[in-house]
Amino acid sequence: MTEKAPIYGIDRELQRKQQSKFNPELEQQALNWIMDITGESGLEQTADLKNGVALCKLVNAIKPGSVRRINNSKFPFKMMENVNNFLLACEKLGVPKHDLFMTVDLYEEKNIPLVIGSIHSLGSAAQKTDGFEGPYIGLGYSKGKKMEFSEEVLKEGRKTVPLLVKKAGNTPNQSGMFDTSRNIVKSTEKGTGEIGLFESKVTKTTNQSGMFDNSRNIIKSTEKGTGEIGYFESNVTKQSNQSGMFDNSRNIIKVQKEKK
Repeated sequence: MTEKAPIYGIDRELQRKQQSKFNPELEQQALNWIMDITGESGLEQTADLKNGVALCKLVNAIKPGSVRRINNSKFPFKMMENVNNFLLACEKLGVPKHDLFMTVDLYEEKNIPLVIGSIHSLGSAAQKTDGFEGPYIGLGYSKGKKMEFSEEVLKEGRKTVPLLVKKAGNTPNQSGMFDTSRNIVKSTEKGTGEIGLFESKVTKTTNQSGMFDNSRNIIKSTEKGTGEIGYFESNVTKQSNQSGMFDNSRNIIKVQKEKK
């Protein structure tokens, strides 16, 4: 028997991660399940499945005719052919493709935990296979329950219109809105021209009817900002509708004139 070559680098790290996922209890459950269904014996570890014979017998027991020909040859390519036929049969039985291992994972023992997981996934898929009565393994599938409603209940359900659907087509409106925000706009170096431009567009073409404003607005300019602030004050309510608005805000406009 040939010895395996040592593994180094990334392959060694991957092998360590796979070994950390290995669960002896799950392995024994999978092997016992296979022996109970197929009648095979002497399966002590997952590596004993590498010839693919027991695996092909397993899928044929779940659904007859899944693998038409099982190779009993000792040649490696014949063994790998059995394993590949098993994987194809599993996919047809409904096992998700991402749950299936590759042939080399079993034959070269590269990922034994994935092989065990695939057998458990097959056990879950077998629960939905017509004509198979167990034993079962893996996660159980819940069966759906059909609900039937009377015509009166259905009519009442049609009358109910969700609130979200009612309001979905309405345009934005701030009517009745209570605003307690605190807005602070500060400019320190000849930047109040941008403040005027920003604030002149804030309330443009908006509807604030019935809005209660308790906000505190602070605008501070320290250098040559009086001209721009005046522009801001003259344009702040341009084209806006503020009818019925209750304004309890505290507006502070501080201008520090340039020292001569």
